[in-house]
Amino acid sequence: MPKKVNDIMALLKRVGGQSTSLDMLMEMEKTFDNANLYAYKNWMSGELVEGPTIDRYWFTTMWMYPHKLMPDPAGSLRLIKYGCKVSFAQDTLLEPKKVKDPEKDLKGGYSNERKQAKILEKPVWLVQIEMPRKFVDEAHDALLQIEDDEIDVEDITAAYDEDLGGEEDSKEQDVSAENDAREAEFDEFAPEEEV
Repeated sequence: MPKKVNDIMALLKRVGGQSTSLDMLMEMEKTFDNANLYAYKNWMSGELVEGPTIDRYWFTTMWMYPHKLMPDPAGSLRLIKYGCKVSFAQDTLLEPKKVKDPEKDLKGGYSNERKQAKILEKPVWLVQIEMPRKFVDEAHDALLQIEDDEIDVEDITAAYDEDLGGEEDSKEQDVSAENDAREAEFDEFAPEEEV
């Protein structure tokens, strides 16, 4: 089905108003960058035209590329290694023609009451990417923010695994330090032994 410019603009407004979708798209872009996808020709030229669709296990988006700037299919192999599903399709973009001469560029000419611009059909490539949700959900799990300090959850779990953050060890150290301090106090006041 041909893509319309108005549909793309409505999608961008919808996505821009939802911080969760926008955060997930940013994580998707980070995964693209980690996979070195942008090293392949024309992958940076894409525009979001559908999605994001968030399912239980998949995060799906569709990207549009001008026909002359088809993204290198070898780049999709990078995403497939991450468990993504990538499909390519040809379609058309319906775009209003820029009006320079009203007699030539308007439907029915300038005398027409509606004065609509002629619609141009431009060939485009559509790339649908289905990414496992684990790549876009990691952002919310990986960082915990407490009073303007970001704490990496992995560091905390690693500390517990190594038993560095155990309360029992710290309590034992506190008790032994207190006992040493008390003994030092009693030693000061203890009567001296006669020689």
